[in-house]
Amino acid sequence: HRRKDGTTFPVEVSIKLAKLDRSYLVAIVSDITDRKIAEAKLEQRTQLYAALSQSNKAIVHCTREEELFSQICRAAVQFGGMKMAWVGLIDPETRMVRPTASFGDGTDYLGSIELSIDADSLYGGGPTCIAIRENRPYWCRDLRNDPATIPWRELLIHAGWTCLASLPLQRGGVVVGALILYSAESNAFDELARSLLVEMATAISFALDAFDRESQRKRSEKALMESQERLDLALRSASMGIWSFDLIANKRHFDDQTCHLLGIDPAAFTGSAEEFFQAVHPDDRETVKGLLARTIEHHVSYEPEYRTIWPDSSIHYLATRGRLVRDDQGQPLKLNGVVFEITEWKEAQDKINNLAFYDPLTGLSNRRLLSDRLRLALASSARSRREGAILFIDLDNFKTINDTLGLAFGDLLLQQVAQRLTDCTRKADTLARMGSDEFVDTQRSLGESAQEAATVARMGGDEFVVMIEDLSEHTQKAATQAEIVGKKILLALSQPYQIDTREYHSTCSIGITLFNDRQQRTDDLLKQADIAMYQAKKAGRNALRFFDLQMQDALTARATLERELRNALDHRQFQLYYQIQMDSFLQPIGAEALIRWNHPDRGLVLPGQFITLAEETGLILPIGQWALETACAQLKTWQQEEHTNSLVLAVNVSAREFRQVDFVAQVRAAVQRHAIRPELLKLELTESLLLEDIEDTIAIMNALNEIGIQFSLDDFGTGYSSLQYLKRLPLDQIKIDQSFVRDVAVNSGDKAIVRTILAMAHSMNLAVIAEGVETREQLQMLLNMGCTHYQGYLFGKPVPIEQFEVLV
Repeated sequence: HRRKDGTTFPVEVSIKLAKLDRSYLVAIVSDITDRKIAEAKLEQRTQLYAALSQSNKAIVHCTREEELFSQICRAAVQFGGMKMAWVGLIDPETRMVRPTASFGDGTDYLGSIELSIDADSLYGGGPTCIAIRENRPYWCRDLRNDPATIPWRELLIHAGWTCLASLPLQRGGVVVGALILYSAESNAFDELARSLLVEMATAISFALDAFDRESQRKRSEKALMESQERLDLALRSASMGIWSFDLIANKRHFDDQTCHLLGIDPAAFTGSAEEFFQAVHPDDRETVKGLLARTIEHHVSYEPEYRTIWPDSSIHYLATRGRLVRDDQGQPLKLNGVVFEITEWKEAQDKINNLAFYDPLTGLSNRRLLSDRLRLALASSARSRREGAILFIDLDNFKTINDTLGLAFGDLLLQQVAQRLTDCTRKADTLARMGSDEFVDTQRSLGESAQEAATVARMGGDEFVVMIEDLSEHTQKAATQAEIVGKKILLALSQPYQIDTREYHSTCSIGITLFNDRQQRTDDLLKQADIAMYQAKKAGRNALRFFDLQMQDALTARATLERELRNALDHRQFQLYYQIQMDSFLQPIGAEALIRWNHPDRGLVLPGQFITLAEETGLILPIGQWALETACAQLKTWQQEEHTNSLVLAVNVSAREFRQVDFVAQVRAAVQRHAIRPELLKLELTESLLLEDIEDTIAIMNALNEIGIQFSLDDFGTGYSSLQYLKRLPLDQIKIDQSFVRDVAVNSGDKAIVRTILAMAHSMNLAVIAEGVETREQLQMLLNMGCTHYQGYLFGKPVPIEQFEVLV
């Protein structure tokens, strides 16, 4: 019916026939708005209850969450009176809400929207985003006017929806998505509807948790099944047996594999203790019984390892692992466990132990076992106050044997050496091979004759060591006893060796040190004997030497110097000094760069005190590189001044530097880096360096010569230069050694040598410079013989660059 204001409302019309003077139709019109609202609410509630019922059925019957979401959406539309319903889940990577299931009219709308759970996102302000982010239902009664719907309002109105509800869904207490419902009825989400829909969302969340629990259960079942399969496979692969011991009935139950491992006939086994212990090795029975009693009494694990004797009398090692089972009162009921064979493992352990303490080549004790016995010997020596000794034995020229005759021949020789050392010592003593070709020997109660036989042990490598215990209390007498053994070894090892139908002669060098103090360190003793051995080698080999403290002091000083030398580069302690070189008109033509070490404690250290050590340790390489770079930098400075731009700078190069693979590249890089004229850089080389590998030397020199680098042959006349080789080298200059210059004015022999060198050099078009010129007499004599370039104290000592520049 239409009101005067134009609005409509539902009415109920009741018409009756009335007869008075004539017939009338009487119509009664009633406003039934309230009744219709009540009926609509009743229908809505009925639909929602039906939807909730269908949802609960879906929760009970669905086994997958995708299926559940689809059924929930269908129930909300078909039974709940909704126009459209969908479920959205959070994508954890993008933090966007992705539709997972939907049903109803207008589902195409879902393909045109984007929803984010981030509040600061352009798509993060909608009802669904708020519901998920704040974990609360969002009820939108008027889509046209709710600010949260602005980005999607036109699409929502076009679909014919007037209100919506978004309810968060949880999984494990964490919001993972939402259920979103759309209705065309403005009052679709009253208080009762809200309550029912919240109940539906809660039920869905419980269902998701149930799915997770079921998935976890299935994973656990699968893992348990796989674990059981792996266990069964492992038991079969490892040949494990399973057993049980009933402690109440005192009866054992063995499977067939257990019986097999014990060497028992399964058909005849009755389960008695006697049968089991009869299979155990007699020496192990009490141990097994003791462990069993301990397990029962103290409730600890049962893990014996024992030997068993099979019917064929073979012995096998078994390992048992068992766990105690107790009743409700904690009393032992039975033992359950497994048994498996460890014979191969035991044999491998024996081999490992043997390799850990013995040398596989010679069978002698190795360094580890010697160190253990040496520690015991030190303690014993301290208690008895008797001296002991270490003999460090190194075969002379053993490397040459390996290089020329091969490693196999060397191994055979070492085996024979070990046997001879064994024959030289007594059974109670220890002989150890240290590695390389060095041996150490240890003897007990040697006696002055030192002629008893002994056993031998090895250390490894090709070095041998001998340790002697219980020598005399008097140091001198103990030294005599040790010397007797040493001479006996020298004699034995110098006898001919018969190896593969070939007779070979070899000798050894022996270093000896005495000990009588338990406070001494084993490594220090071995080092002392090693030092003494090297002294024996310096004495001509096939000799023995005793260690003394002077050797130790020298070693300590060397170690200290090496450590300080390593720090010198980092702390910029090196400096180049320059010694001027003159021509016959006493005009400067260049200089030689000489390295000095400004030590913070020692003061100025000359090259003779550290260069040899630098070469031996390899430190000469970074030091030489620094010297080259510094010299090139100085040449660059000189080139910029008119009075110094033609000076030549000579730099000494060691053999290790020269033989570097990239030496040419290093020099080229330094020249280019400092942009110097390469012909002003002169490299001074020694005769021994040049002739070490003549072809390689020529190749390196030619490569540098192409750059423009000059070469000077240093200390000429002191080496063994061959003129045949000398003429092939791209040399520019020869430097006459100062040993010939020193007495050239008074010694006819030196005068003849200098004259010969000059004549040879001139014939080869080589320049000559004489070093060590200190007097005018020497200068005049050299000038008279045709030498026109000089270097020496007469013109100036090596000085820092500041003083040198004053000279020029």
